[in-house]
Amino acid sequence: MTATRNAISAFKLTLANPGESAVNDLYADRTRQYALGWNIYTNQAFNALGGWSAYAATEGLYVKTRPIYNPATVIVDFYAAHIYQGVLSEDGRNLPEGAQLAIPLSRDTPPELKAAIGQLWQWGNWQQKKAWMVTTGAAKGDVFLEAVEDFAAGRVWPQVVQPEHIRDIEFDPRGNITYYDKQYSFYSRVDKRSFRYRKVVTRDTISTYRDDNLFDYDGNGAERDNDYGFVPLVYNAHRATDSLPGAPAVRNWNKIELLNSLATRVDAYIRVQSQSPNLISGGGKIDIASVDATKNAESDLKILKVDGENVAVHPLTGNLDISAAEERIKSMLIEVEHDHPEATMYSQLRSMGEVTGVAAEILMGDVKGHIQNARAGYDSATIRVHQMCVSIGGMRLRESSPAGGWRNPTDQQKKFSPYDLNSYARGLINFDIDDRPLVAMTPMERAALKTAQYGAIQAGIAAEQPVVWQMEQDGAEEADIRAYSEAVNAADMLSFGDKFPAPKELANATA
Repeated sequence: MTATRNAISAFKLTLANPGESAVNDLYADRTRQYALGWNIYTNQAFNALGGWSAYAATEGLYVKTRPIYNPATVIVDFYAAHIYQGVLSEDGRNLPEGAQLAIPLSRDTPPELKAAIGQLWQWGNWQQKKAWMVTTGAAKGDVFLEAVEDFAAGRVWPQVVQPEHIRDIEFDPRGNITYYDKQYSFYSRVDKRSFRYRKVVTRDTISTYRDDNLFDYDGNGAERDNDYGFVPLVYNAHRATDSLPGAPAVRNWNKIELLNSLATRVDAYIRVQSQSPNLISGGGKIDIASVDATKNAESDLKILKVDGENVAVHPLTGNLDISAAEERIKSMLIEVEHDHPEATMYSQLRSMGEVTGVAAEILMGDVKGHIQNARAGYDSATIRVHQMCVSIGGMRLRESSPAGGWRNPTDQQKKFSPYDLNSYARGLINFDIDDRPLVAMTPMERAALKTAQYGAIQAGIAAEQPVVWQMEQDGAEEADIRAYSEAVNAADMLSFGDKFPAPKELANATA
């Protein structure tokens, strides 16, 4: 009985309540959730966890349940595709031709800050990692982002950290991380064995270990002062709870579990029914005849012929009411899809015919709400880790004895020259990420939007509003505003006449 309870406890998704358990128990609870979430996402939930059989038996579920219907993969991938839909630019600016920028930095973000952030995207391969960040958070409920350095190359970038690698963690009242202990196993080809990597960070020190011994991995010291003045780790929950861990994108796994249990049971019943023998009672003489079944690509079927009276055939497959079971499966499927509208959004839109992006936003308001809630968390975490990285880059570039690859700064590293560790306090690296549509607009929709914007701008100009201000208010593209400003400046210079000769005249004068 004890073994059964332990197996059930190991399988169930347990939410930790800090203060009631020791650190080891909290970590065990978190890792169980992360393992379950990932196994659900990868369709391994019913065979990857050793406690399933005991759990299923206790909960009245089918022990041999298979993932016949599992929307988890679709749901998690939906968030990974829609939180940061689109591509990134090299300099952080909007993309031409109306292409959707995956992380649209707010219009008031200074160009030099956009350039530094764009460099972080390049160094950290953020075009790919931004989706990996969301996949991790949506599947497991939690994800961490760490500002990391390559001292030899002179680079800094945001890195996705799997939540199970954070062994222990502490927060201040505002949610900032003040301490963390990161651990994971790795294989050394040199030593031909596995080691446990460990990194412990406080506001004052950074220490690294191999197994239980201090170990210098980067040539900068196994135990060193924390020069940053902050702990370079950011936490985000896909769906926030009142404690760690957060909740994953799948909102009602119990229903999906029950649905698959019933569907597997019906599927197994049908397969058994097609293969099981029948019991024949009564009658007298039994002959065996054959029927040619070559048209069905099978060998001859054997048919029993019974002579006599009161002959009865008794199926040995049980008495499951398939029709009733199918109706129950259909009703449960509707409930699951109602709980997770993301899983069926595009199939519903396709059934409606041609639907514009604006109409999709209205029709799929529940999906939009879930996306906006998730985006708020991911955007906040993305902003904070990028602010940390920009501060670190500025510090390395400015310090009197630059570390490693920052001694002879490259053009890439010089993008961080306006910043240092005090830049955040001075508000120099404050930026926002703009909202973006649920469904990306088509070229025709973008053209219609631009036409409407131009009409609004013209109306503002007619009302004697400043042109650039009116363009900003009506959502004109950054490139259009910049092109207009440059054209106005050029026209102003030409208006000075002889004081600013035309380029041809200037060339003749200096020949």
